[in-house]
Amino acid sequence: MKRPITLFVLLFILFLWSSRLGLDGYETEYLLSAQNLILNGSFSMYPEPVHVAGVPDRPPGHICLPRHNLLQVLLTVPFFLLGMPLNGSIPDTTSAWFGLPIGSVLFVSLLNPVLTLLAVWLIMCIGHRLGFSDRASWLSGALYGCATMAWPYAGIGMEPLQTAMFLLSFLLYLRLRDAPTPSNTLWFALAIAGLMHTKISAPLPALPIAVTGLFTVWNQPGRFRSRIGRIALFCLLLACATILWFGLYAYRKSTQYTPGFFDNVQWHLIPRNGVGFVVSPGKSLFAYNPILLIYLAGIPTCVRRFRAPSIVLIATAFCIALLIAPWDWSLIEECWGPRYLMPIIPILLILGLPIVDRPWRKTSWIGFLALVMVSMAVQIPGVLYPNANILQYSQNSDIPVVDLTTWTPDLSPIVVGWHLTANKIRESVGIPMVPYTWSHYRGIVGHGTKPTVTTFTDHGKNRPFTLPFLLARYVQKQRDAAASPDGHPSSRHDIPWIFPLWFFVTLFLLILLLSIIGRQLGKDSPV
Repeated sequence: MKRPITLFVLLFILFLWSSRLGLDGYETEYLLSAQNLILNGSFSMYPEPVHVAGVPDRPPGHICLPRHNLLQVLLTVPFFLLGMPLNGSIPDTTSAWFGLPIGSVLFVSLLNPVLTLLAVWLIMCIGHRLGFSDRASWLSGALYGCATMAWPYAGIGMEPLQTAMFLLSFLLYLRLRDAPTPSNTLWFALAIAGLMHTKISAPLPALPIAVTGLFTVWNQPGRFRSRIGRIALFCLLLACATILWFGLYAYRKSTQYTPGFFDNVQWHLIPRNGVGFVVSPGKSLFAYNPILLIYLAGIPTCVRRFRAPSIVLIATAFCIALLIAPWDWSLIEECWGPRYLMPIIPILLILGLPIVDRPWRKTSWIGFLALVMVSMAVQIPGVLYPNANILQYSQNSDIPVVDLTTWTPDLSPIVVGWHLTANKIRESVGIPMVPYTWSHYRGIVGHGTKPTVTTFTDHGKNRPFTLPFLLARYVQKQRDAAASPDGHPSSRHDIPWIFPLWFFVTLFLLILLLSIIGRQLGKDSPV
């Protein structure tokens, strides 16, 4: 397989340039837990500083675990240690970063980009393991990194860890099918155990691959005693992981910081949410990842050629969809796209590999490249405004909340995000920002209402929080603190040239990525 060094370097730069430094709640929890684990040997979140955005107060002596998993805490520890020498050397007189240890924050923010790059590499390895060409495997991995929701989520939440662990488990499952040795069984079981602890809901999506792996070990030829030994090892490790999961879930439910994950199931919502995840303008998997539409055409071929692996992938996707479909807030929450469906994206990219594993006529790959450009463009507002606050400005007692950001095209976070982006461009060149006009449409076709004019103000979640903006605001706050004895900032506006800088550097990186993707598509293609 080709060495995708150039691709990895460009993607890593893109992820860093788009980083939010992990200041979004979940990552901060893992950082505080890692800090306490290093200093006091406890997974409980460190009690200081207080009033951190997205994190509850943690009274001294009270054990408060992170909401979802402890695996990411363990992975955070080495990054936290790498940043500790810088913690005392970077001033933060204004608590611009909530009083967190800045050096460790900077290094810990590298974890999710690294996990996303790992997922890119694993997609390539899986494609190669299944016998697809280097070009098809490379292309699918590259598209995952820069033309899907994986790019905005390379710096947010637990999704990169869960996706990477699932792909690692699936790759080890393929190895186990070819060689069911004790070592392969051990590594596969450890990967499944890790997958179970990536999110509080992860055991259900891990079930299909775990059951299939168990039958794979049992059905392999060999002595009966050898098979029993491998199955016992496999079951023992998964039993330990399961007991630990139930223990942690029970403990969290008894504390002030309950996960509340399985408490709000409403089975009658499955049809509504299922349709929303497929075709709605505000939460559809394909609206946020248009490139997946091409890959759908390759699924039947993959199922015929690789029946057992395909069944595992399809069953896992079904479990993920079934898990979130009964929740009322799975369509309503203000986040970028259907984030709970994130692991389904690489699943579709793998299942659709046959469609890109063939010679392309020039007209075909140019059209494909155009769709790649659209998929990249969709992600830009997701990087700038992944949690755009739309309902605050548009909510109306006469209109169901789910009708607004899910079924109203004008209020899709993609459309509103590009409106906010265009306003930022206007502001940076001295043109006044414009208000947004939208109309509500009831149902998928339905009837429209009178246009509504809304002004999305540039503050809170509707303000860019990527690395250049965060660093510029940090420097500005330090200067304001030095110049103003009362500590009040002289200006709350961003430096005018920061947004054009971010935008053009991002476009430059995307053009470079697009050019190497185009070269791969053009290889061995008939005119």
